[in-house]
Amino acid sequence: MGLAIVPLAVFVLGFSGTWSLREAFNEMIWFSAAWLGALAVIYGADVAGFGFLSTSPTGPGGGVAFLFGFAAMYYRRRAWKKEQIEKQRRMAEARARRAQQGIPDPTFLSNMGRAVRAARQHNRK
Repeated sequence: MGLAIVPLAVFVLGFSGTWSLREAFNEMIWFSAAWLGALAVIYGADVAGFGFLSTSPTGPGGGVAFLFGFAAMYYRRRAWKKEQIEKQRRMAEARARRAQQGIPDPTFLSNMGRAVRAARQHNRK
């Protein structure tokens, strides 16, 4: 269980920054892939005789691998923020378009009402 706690801690860190379970999971995957990939490269270099870093996960090689993991997590977080900004922009455009046409903002109940009316119209035919 020793190293299994690292992705769990990264998941909690990702959730605390985004409040999104999906994005926290994505950040955990990005971190884990970069972390393990860097450890594999360091181990491969050690086996090949280059031994420039310790292959121990708690040694300098582990620290470098953590830096790669956090860099990947940072990259994913920036991409997520850009996605959220774009999503907000599209929602604002749709809201402005509906306001210009005199259509109220959709709510859960209004969407359900439209769906029921559409189903009734379809069933009458």
